[in-house]
Amino acid sequence: MKKFFCVLLLLTALVYSRVELFSQAKVPIKITGIRSNLGSIRLAVYQNRQQYENNKPSLKRIIPKATLRNGTLSVDVDLEDGVYGIAILDDENDNGKMDYGLVLPSEGFGFSNYYLTSLSQPSFENFKIQIKKDDLLTVVVKMKYF
Repeated sequence: MKKFFCVLLLLTALVYSRVELFSQAKVPIKITGIRSNLGSIRLAVYQNRQQYENNKPSLKRIIPKATLRNGTLSVDVDLEDGVYGIAILDDENDNGKMDYGLVLPSEGFGFSNYYLTSLSQPSFENFKIQIKKDDLLTVVVKMKYF
């Protein structure tokens, strides 16, 4: 009897782990307006306002610019259904952080389906997107440089 429950528990765990695996969507992200092939792209995925305000993304990726063509780079990210905000940094000197001139950033940045037109940092609400496995959504990030 004990073996039966152990096997049942193991099978249940396997089934739930497979369901979670298939609930992720492969989300294509198209990053446009990249000004050079120097350095790499840093991608950060936030799931809520608190993560964004505390700069604690749930997912971070470093993307080499090897496939950069005419200022555009495409990458796929696996995400579960939900609300996300995607932030991009063009880390041209590969030091892992945003560099600044006197006041303004000297490296490019961008946000999911949102183009910054002011000098203030956007809120999470400005660039959050809804991801659903069955949607054919391509996230577009247009880079901003000063």
